[in-house]
Amino acid sequence: MRSSKLAATLLLLVGVGLIVGGGRGCEHLPWPSPSPFVEPIKYPDAWLVFVEESSERNPDFAVLIQNKTWTDSLKDRKISYRVYDKDQPSAKSYVPHCKSYPWLCVVDIDGKLVKSIAAPKSASAANDVIKEVMGK
Repeated sequence: MRSSKLAATLLLLVGVGLIVGGGRGCEHLPWPSPSPFVEPIKYPDAWLVFVEESSERNPDFAVLIQNKTWTDSLKDRKISYRVYDKDQPSAKSYVPHCKSYPWLCVVDIDGKLVKSIAAPKSASAANDVIKEVMGK
């Protein structure tokens, strides 16, 4: 019982000290405080690999892939992309990562999977993924 009263008193004193001291935190210490935000790794040379069941092409995906303005913007930003049917031999290594179709696998220059998500339904949503993963 005595130790819990001591702990409560100590916490009260620390709280009062923070209030009176303005809650200065660690900025007075001689070393920099760590950033609370860790900057995610970007993969500027990554590829976009879309996997679909072409016989059941999703209308949103069809519009995205046929959007010339968007595909031209990929070329302008030097972003490579491929579209594979899930049954193509080239898609074999991506299919295990697909939970549905169409699916987007973003792979780095060495072929390592860095993001795996349902294919974005619009150019804007696709650009958000590109910005997040590639920084472009």
